[in-house]
Amino acid sequence: MIRFNEKISSLKAESKNTFPALTVEKNPVVLSIDKLSFNQNKRIIEQYSIFSNEAIHMLLDGMIRTYKWPIFFREIQENIEEEMGKFTNSVPHLEIMRVGYSQELGIDTENLVPIRETELFISRMRKIFRSKDLPFLCGALIAFEGIAIEEFEILDKIIIGFCKKGEIPLDSLDLTRSYIDGHKDFEIGHESHLIESASSYIEENNFEHVRDGYMNLCMIISNWWINLEKEIKKSET
Repeated sequence: MIRFNEKISSLKAESKNTFPALTVEKNPVVLSIDKLSFNQNKRIIEQYSIFSNEAIHMLLDGMIRTYKWPIFFREIQENIEEEMGKFTNSVPHLEIMRVGYSQELGIDTENLVPIRETELFISRMRKIFRSKDLPFLCGALIAFEGIAIEEFEILDKIIIGFCKKGEIPLDSLDLTRSYIDGHKDFEIGHESHLIESASSYIEENNFEHVRDGYMNLCMIISNWWINLEKEIKKSET
């Protein structure tokens, strides 16, 4: 029996060192936020919302392929149930986001067109979550939930920057604040419960596949942040 929790903790530390774009302190968009125009900042939020809209479908793909690991399968299912409103009065998290962004930020997330980098990013992510290699998929799913913890801190910084540029009072962000702050709490539980449920299926002989899935997913998201910042800075101010 391997010490799965310890191995995942080591992976988390390694990924932060290898992919600093996933951290609040070194995320390229956060570092550039004061230099972005109002419209550029808006486009960043729009592109991120495209990712947000796709995320639950990625989880569903992953869940479907893990049916042979029933404990792990059920944990993903519970995470999806939470995203669908289990603890938010049956209101899906995405609906809170959409209404909040529209009413409070003036950002319509319907029918957005992804830029090339976002389109490639979504395609690569969907491919990972359709993997038939369960340990690889397991690592990717744990990374997905783990990255999201700091990702919502990053999103928070981006939205605060947008509001300052647009002179939108931060205390007016009721639904948007609920969406972001709620996920800061939700994702911690999502990650820890996935790790616990996966421990029954991971041994020394398949952990390297877990590591590959974890680091591959981190690399794809990290590269998207880097490329997104570059592309948006090239756009009209």
